[in-house]
Amino acid sequence: MTNPALAGRMQGELSSILGTETVIALTTGGAVAVAKTVKVANQASVDVRYNNPQEYREYLAKEAGIPKHINPLKPTNAYGLDSQQLRTYFEINGYHVNSVKEASQGSGNAQVYAINNHPEIAKIQHSPSTSNLPLKNRSQHEGEYIKFTLKKAEKDAAGIMKPAVKDAYGNSKVYIIDPTTFKKTAKDSIFYNKQGQRLQYINREYKVVK
Repeated sequence: MTNPALAGRMQGELSSILGTETVIALTTGGAVAVAKTVKVANQASVDVRYNNPQEYREYLAKEAGIPKHINPLKPTNAYGLDSQQLRTYFEINGYHVNSVKEASQGSGNAQVYAINNHPEIAKIQHSPSTSNLPLKNRSQHEGEYIKFTLKKAEKDAAGIMKPAVKDAYGNSKVYIIDPTTFKKTAKDSIFYNKQGQRLQYINREYKVVK
C-alpha cells in the first residue's frame, strides 16, 4: 500500500521542481498515481533532483510515459496519451495550462486545455472514444482523438500583428486519429494516424496519402 505521509512529503519536494499544479494532478489521480509519483521520486538520485532540474523533469516524464518532445505541427507521438498526460507534458516544459469549456456542440466527454504562453499552440483537446455510449451521448467523431488548435493571428505586447500559425499544408488544426473508428471530418484541419501517416477523407473513409 502507498504510505500517505510519504506521498505528502514527496508532493512538497516535487512541487519545488515541477510546480504545485502538476504535482497535485499527479498525486490526486488515485492510489496508482500516488504510488507512481513516490516511486519516481525515490528512484531519482539527489544529484539529479537538485543539480539538474531539467534532467529530473525529463526523467519524470519518461517514467510517466510522456514523450520528451511533441512536434506541435505533427504531434503523432501524442496519440495514446490521456488528457492528464498531455497537460503534464506542457507543464513540465514550462507552459501555463488551464482547463477551458468544450465547444457547445461537443459530447461533453472531451478535456480541452488552453496553452497560454506557447508560440504555436492555442489549445489541445483529448476526446476519448464514445462508440460504446448510447447513440445520443456519442461525439460527432465517435473514435478517440487528439486535436491541436494552432494560434490565430493576434497582436503582441508591442501592438504588432503576428500572423496565424499554420501547418505545412495551411491548416489551423491538427488531428491524430484512429482512422478505423474516427467518423466524419473537419474544416481547416489535417489528419494523421498514430504511425505519422497523413490521411485524406475520401468517400466517407480515411486513406493514407501516398
